Amino acid sequence: LTAILSIASCSDTWKLFRAAEDEYLLHMAISETDCPRLPGSRAITIPLIKRGEEMPQLILDFRSAGIYNWKSVVIIYDKTLDRDMANRVIKSITQQSDYNVKASGVSLIKLENNISRTDLKSVLSTIHPKTVGGNFMVIVSYELVESIMEYAKSLEMDFFIVVMQGGKTCHTEEVLEGFIKALDEAVQDEYDTAGQVSDEEWEAIRPTKLERRDYLLERVKKHLLKYGTCDNCTCWQMKTGETWGKEYQFSNLSHNSSSESLIDIISVGAWRPSDGPSMTDELFVHISHGFRGKNLPLVSFHNPPWQILKTNESGDVTEYKGLVFDIIKELSNNLNFTFTVEIVNKTTMNNTTGNTSLEITNIATNNIPSEFIDMIRNKTVALGAGAFTITEENKEVINFTNAISTQTYTFLVARPKELSRALLFISPFTGDVKLQVTMDIRTFFSKIDESSSTSDSEINPPIKKLKLDHTNETVPVSLYLIKEVNRSEGFSLLADESADISGKEQYPLDQATRTKAEQLSCSSSTPKFIICLNIIAKCSAQLEPVTNSLQGKSVNLLDVQKHIENLLQIFENNRKDANEYLRSIFTRSVEIADEFGIEIEQPRIARQENNDMGLIVKNTAETYNIENFEEESSTWIQYWDQCRLNNDDINMEFHDLLKKYEFFPAISQAIKIFLSMPPTTYTIERFFSILRRVKTWLRSTIGETRLTGTWLCLSLSIISMGPILYYIHRFSPVYEYKGIRKKGGLSSVQNCIWYMYGALLQQGSWWLVVLVVATTYCGNLVAFLTFPKIDIPITTIDELIAHKDTITWSFRHGSFLERQLKTSTESRFKILYDEGIKDVDIKDMILQVQNGKHVFIDWKIRLQYMMKKQYLQTDRCDLALGLDDFFDEQLALIVAQDTPYLPTINAEIKKLHQVGLIQKWLQDYLPKKDRCWKNRHIVEVNNHTVNMDDMQGSFFVLFFGFLLSILLLLVEKLCFKHSVKKKVKIIQPFTL
Repeated sequence: LTAILSIASCSDTWKLFRAAEDEYLLHMAISETDCPRLPGSRAITIPLIKRGEEMPQLILDFRSAGIYNWKSVVIIYDKTLDRDMANRVIKSITQQSDYNVKASGVSLIKLENNISRTDLKSVLSTIHPKTVGGNFMVIVSYELVESIMEYAKSLEMDFFIVVMQGGKTCHTEEVLEGFIKALDEAVQDEYDTAGQVSDEEWEAIRPTKLERRDYLLERVKKHLLKYGTCDNCTCWQMKTGETWGKEYQFSNLSHNSSSESLIDIISVGAWRPSDGPSMTDELFVHISHGFRGKNLPLVSFHNPPWQILKTNESGDVTEYKGLVFDIIKELSNNLNFTFTVEIVNKTTMNNTTGNTSLEITNIATNNIPSEFIDMIRNKTVALGAGAFTITEENKEVINFTNAISTQTYTFLVARPKELSRALLFISPFTGDVKLQVTMDIRTFFSKIDESSSTSDSEINPPIKKLKLDHTNETVPVSLYLIKEVNRSEGFSLLADESADISGKEQYPLDQATRTKAEQLSCSSSTPKFIICLNIIAKCSAQLEPVTNSLQGKSVNLLDVQKHIENLLQIFENNRKDANEYLRSIFTRSVEIADEFGIEIEQPRIARQENNDMGLIVKNTAETYNIENFEEESSTWIQYWDQCRLNNDDINMEFHDLLKKYEFFPAISQAIKIFLSMPPTTYTIERFFSILRRVKTWLRSTIGETRLTGTWLCLSLSIISMGPILYYIHRFSPVYEYKGIRKKGGLSSVQNCIWYMYGALLQQGSWWLVVLVVATTYCGNLVAFLTFPKIDIPITTIDELIAHKDTITWSFRHGSFLERQLKTSTESRFKILYDEGIKDVDIKDMILQVQNGKHVFIDWKIRLQYMMKKQYLQTDRCDLALGLDDFFDEQLALIVAQDTPYLPTINAEIKKLHQVGLIQKWLQDYLPKKDRCWKNRHIVEVNNHTVNMDDMQGSFFVLFFGFLLSILLLLVEKLCFKHSVKKKVKIIQPFTL
């Protein structure tokens, strides 16, 4: 059996096709109207359509062929489409099919009879594309076509035109004729081939059923296309307009040229009832192919790190780099266009063949050159390739794309210097040492758990607490998690280490450690962490049988293979119903969050994010829906296509694969972890340090109770020794044996107690001095040596204003910052503007900042360039950044006000932001990390290694003591000589 010819209803046709699908037979089907065609690669379908009722079948064929893929559509129709035909059109759009034909949501708008243009415009103006979607299908009479097209053009929409140019027995005869001819050719070819080889060879090379079916299908289709006559009077031609970028291809034309001369109407295909749609191009050419390879003129200038123009010795530009051109190159790949750049302000360009990490200009981005504005407004160029500040004044003459970068302002200040350490040895005797070192730990934790209304709450935010159902007790969330983790076997180590998060063991540690632990605790209570943890838990639970099999003492690879096959099947089933799978995870995450008192809500949307994905979602579930991240995944796929690996590259080593880290950042991180961890087959891994927990426990036990007990025991021992001594003296037989009277001395308890006290002061004073005074001094001295004192740092704007009597500040004249400070209503910003220096010399300013006499306010990245340059020149880290970030300045590309390409460009920029490419490109042009990078914000001195310079004061005292002793010795010697001489002069009487 080679082929099947069926004349049946739609449902029977599909049943017959599915029954014979595995037999590789050629199926030629003649079916009823509005029936989805069988797959064109395996069958021929001819629906019987009445003339004039082709529209439903036409729409259905477009859906089946994937010519359009709309999730929603708005149908606008008039009296030409009756009720029955309208129902058939809706059914063609909404009915389901098993062959990847997705249904669409439908909205209907019916136009009144003889509607005027004014009324038509008012009706169409009530449609909101953001609500009902941006896809429209208009089925109207010829009189309304022109009005509809004009309105679509005013909305900058893509559209295509469908022009209509125009028995069962006829189709049957025609199909059979084509099949007979194709079968005759196939049999003749096989007969000729079989006659040239032996029977055994023929059995090996004879065509299979699948090959024979494909051959017959191709020949029958060619026959129907060339010789088919049945219902050929009904033929729909499809044409579309090629308009994108045309206005820039004819820039030499006068402005009086009609816009119609710039539009090419091209034929993209046709549709016939016999063979369905036959497309020669995409239906919406610009949506599928963007600018279709056109060359767009751009204008730019040298302004690192945004635009970097490499030039040769003659001044010709040889390469375009920088963040702006990285974005434009990505736009040209995604939107299918090339570009040429016209340079303005050539005198400001650096004649260089490369850029360094120190290259940045001082051009104010809020001032757009007049040449830029004129060329953009006259549409001489399509895009201004430069990073400019988005301002309301400039929006009156030009338009801006979405922000490509947001720059925040901070200030550059001298890094605080250490104070003189000459008198450091006497610091333990100052009043700063009188601290309460034996604070009650429970009181401390109660202060940590208080509300964050105090100023210290910004450093140590309160621990989130959970109220237990069975009691009224409230406990921190992290402690509750630890108790729950302790219940499961094999996770005791994790519970022990997680105790640090709650702060219970971290109190004896320094402030930084406890702050990081609290930040980790707060991060683990965020909605993103809970949702990601549930996703990982779902997948990890399914991976557990495989890991247990591989980590067992004896490994059965067959069992492992079965587990992996089952696992792949589970993942495939979850992928088919991804929305429901993620919905169950989200529901579970909400339940867990409710237990901890955490509210999963929609992320905050800033006012500037007017094109952000968050504006199109209605609730929190849609925020974490998988469909919102399809664009991100498609962008990554396009990015990965740039780094395809061939067969030779697959066998590369891990360290060679790491060179491609920029294409696979997460995988490269996993490989680094894999290379650093030794292989093991332990069931439970014990990678945590036991000594650290022992040391933490010992330090945590030194509290007020232990120290109080020590002094109490010491006092009781002194008091109790008096009565004991009295008892020994009272009942000693020595006194009776020698006849000594027991009177006075140790004969009373009071005298014994005073005797012990006096002995302690006489014999034990050295013990008290050495163990108490000396130890206390040494301990405090070590603390002062490890954490030396520094100058009072300036970290915030308020601290800067507080030092305005001794420190000046400045900012760039005419910058965005100056305008914001001038119009701000906050008092601190008014003070910054009124008392700030508007014009300063950069070189002198840097020297003043290093000396601690001046502060400079500018972009954070520009200040990083200054810090890097100063470090390379002096090899010292003398500068630091403030902790306050203020006044976000958004930078964007510029286009004409009436350009129709702005939404498309904004959508592409949004994708680049979502996948992090723009941030990655900007980091490539920023100064590289050095030893000053780690402490660029920290204005406190780090832990200090003690050296001989720290004890110089002790040597000064020792030298002064030696000098003083020598002087005293000399004075004593002189006095002695003087007294001797004086005695020599005196005549002593001599008597016998």
